[in-house]
Amino acid sequence: MMRIVQVSLPLVACGGIAAAQSSAILGQENVEFARALFDVGYLDLAEGVCAVVERGDDGGDQAGEGFQFKALRFELRLAGAKRVDDLNARKQLIQKIIEDSNAFIGEFARTNTASIVRDKMPDAYLQLGETLTEIIDRENDPAVITRLRGEGRDSFTQATESLKERMDRFGERLEDGGGVDRAYAEGQYVQSWYNLARTY
Repeated sequence: MMRIVQVSLPLVACGGIAAAQSSAILGQENVEFARALFDVGYLDLAEGVCAVVERGDDGGDQAGEGFQFKALRFELRLAGAKRVDDLNARKQLIQKIIEDSNAFIGEFARTNTASIVRDKMPDAYLQLGETLTEIIDRENDPAVITRLRGEGRDSFTQATESLKERMDRFGERLEDGGGVDRAYAEGQYVQSWYNLARTY
């Protein structure tokens, strides 16, 4: 981590140099590098690295770096939404991130990248809940408050019901022996159980 931070500081001083270059400037472990930038708070630079690698990725398979960066993209969008001062605009951004994440998971369900995105969904729902609570705390119109509470309840009900359905499905598969995909079924069952607890 220290090495990556030291490397990143000159790049920050150059003001987004990564986005202006080709993917040839990057070495190995690009995903780890972008992740470390994100973790220490260099969101814009992490976004630039994502853009560079995605442009250079051939997209030929679901293990390509550009594909792997899509998971980090969702996290970058969520972190960006948190910095939006307009609460209603922030709420809409988070709802769009949740919608896009669900669509991505549906399309690439059995990939490691979809699993990473799925694991981050409770964070998105947490941020949505916090934003709705803040809006409600500032609202005086009872009708608007009721609508917002219903909106939040519907979102969380959809999230928990989806996770419970997923647990049931993989639980049944494990009871039936799991077949050749037993390890996958076990992993998905545990992930769904954990994410359901986090969502609650």
